[in-house]
Amino acid sequence: MRIAKALSTLGCCSRREAERLIGEGRVAVNGSTVAHPSLTVTPGVDDITINGSAVGSSPGRVYYAVYKPRGVVSTVRDRHASQTVVSFVPSSLRLYPVGRLDKDSEGLMILSNDGAMANVVTHPRYETEKEYLALLDEIPSDDAMQRLRRGVVLDAQSTAPSSVSLGDQEGRGVWVRLVLREGRKREVRRMLGAVGYEARRLVRTRIGPVQLGDLRPGNYRALTLAEVDGLMQQADRRLVVAIDGPSAAGKTTVGTQLATRLHATFLDTGVLYRALTLLAIERGVDENDAEALAQLAATLDVHVRPPTVADGRLSDVLLGDRDVTSLLRSPDVDAAVSRVSSHAVVRSPLVEAQRRAADSGRAVVVGRDIGTVIFPDADVKIYLDASPAERARRRAIERGNNAQLSEVLTALEQRDQQDKTREVAPLNLARDAIVVRTDGLSIDQVTDRIMQIVEEALVLRRRSTEQRATGAFTQRRREPQAGPRTGSV
Repeated sequence: MRIAKALSTLGCCSRREAERLIGEGRVAVNGSTVAHPSLTVTPGVDDITINGSAVGSSPGRVYYAVYKPRGVVSTVRDRHASQTVVSFVPSSLRLYPVGRLDKDSEGLMILSNDGAMANVVTHPRYETEKEYLALLDEIPSDDAMQRLRRGVVLDAQSTAPSSVSLGDQEGRGVWVRLVLREGRKREVRRMLGAVGYEARRLVRTRIGPVQLGDLRPGNYRALTLAEVDGLMQQADRRLVVAIDGPSAAGKTTVGTQLATRLHATFLDTGVLYRALTLLAIERGVDENDAEALAQLAATLDVHVRPPTVADGRLSDVLLGDRDVTSLLRSPDVDAAVSRVSSHAVVRSPLVEAQRRAADSGRAVVVGRDIGTVIFPDADVKIYLDASPAERARRRAIERGNNAQLSEVLTALEQRDQQDKTREVAPLNLARDAIVVRTDGLSIDQVTDRIMQIVEEALVLRRRSTEQRATGAFTQRRREPQAGPRTGSV
């Protein structure tokens, strides 16, 4: 794992603090000062030091549910606050809040020293459910409820669909229950505000399988083994396989077959540039106007999902609520997409669009910079490769032009050089990618090999989850035992 993540996982500091220490030259690996937080290390194998002091092996993992009272900040420390949520749990280990609740909100928070679990709970790609109860002054209109369920626009981007229902009445007010799968800043309050309502009181009641239950403000309790395991199982529902490689290495063909076997969404990131090109054509934006295209790309509302139409398509591509899959290969788009995608200022905002398009659970993503730029933390990274002669032979067969094999080979070699040396999104081999050479192999054989790699990665992940959850209960023998009423204020 990356050194900054390793220091966080080892319980030394947060990832942000680790990056600061690295920037100050205070972290060394195997005797050499770390120059960048992206350095990959193996905890327990590599010798890691901070200020010359050795960093030990990973401490036992602990997990607590806490009822954060209103008026308490959800940080480790705050010089302006008399009390933070961390102060409610006495522990000899360094604990961190998993996610945030704003100062005026209350309810369930998780404290832990497990950075991997925190990432699963807080990162939108895992879609861990968070349930809230909001007390409003009046019953919201049917239109407002439907808008909340569909998603409202915040910061020029629509929120994900949510489960929203009416709860009990309290005096002249009413409780509204909302279940969200993303975690934007003050999202619930802002969503309600977008449809004309204000939350008089906001309580988080659930995070994934962990319920607030009968905890009272200021109370805490240790999570159960089932709760820890349930939180980590969110990661099993999410799987991103990144496939990079040179032209004609077989990425698209192998990727589509792999996605079918994994019941995953297939994404060739080129379709996003086609979606942007289509939108530019429809809105009359010139393909040479880089600034206007960049502004359009920054607000591009594009989604990719498994195909719902049996017409041979590999996926559905939606602009907003509109299915534009059949329009992306039109002559007008074909003629303009190369120019549109060549603008560096266009590619940058589309990085986030590509990530959102594949962050729907399971996805197989192919392209030129998927494992290095778009998904540097992909669960599995594959670099498909074959000799130039083999790739030229395949491309010639595709074109039905075997007689011109030498010309195809020359063109491929020129394309390889261009892809590897271009300033924007060059083709590079990610340090942790697994190279699969496809010379002499059928599509089925290549797919079988990648399936084996994916299955091995999932087994290791499940094993790590089990060890982490079991370690939490071993550690509790050394930690204060906490019932649901312990530590009340």
